[in-house]
Amino acid sequence: MERTPEPTLEPTFERTIATRISAQGHDDTAGIARIHELSDEAKTSRARKAAGVCVGIGVASLFIPLVHFVLPWLMLIIATIVYGKVVKQGAILLAATGPCPGCGARLEVAEQTLEWPIEWNCGGCRKRTLTQPAIAIATGIGEVKQDTTEAS
Repeated sequence: MERTPEPTLEPTFERTIATRISAQGHDDTAGIARIHELSDEAKTSRARKAAGVCVGIGVASLFIPLVHFVLPWLMLIIATIVYGKVVKQGAILLAATGPCPGCGARLEVAEQTLEWPIEWNCGGCRKRTLTQPAIAIATGIGEVKQDTTEAS
């Protein structure tokens, strides 16, 4: 009996990109961001785990008096919403670093779901900063527009 080869999956990879950090009233500074792109299989796996937690809470609530009338149904609805949101996440921001445009202190953005622009408050001067890709600005999944704005 011949074994059929398994289908190849989309590669899951990590990459580092140059970023532009801006704050109102200050010149932009350069930074870097490490991004982990997710394959379709990884997205589905993460979404199933998140929805499974919601369903588990719903099942556990069956043993709590009065709450068991509403919470299991509510958790099923929430599980559906959570699954839809998590499966749409295409990448994870592992880290982003660079100098603050306001005070020059080192900004370190924690791991989070990747959504451009990344908003972060500086720990030194408490200014709100925006981090965007330096070359292109992401406009949606699969779409990239070239950045045509000039730094002044």
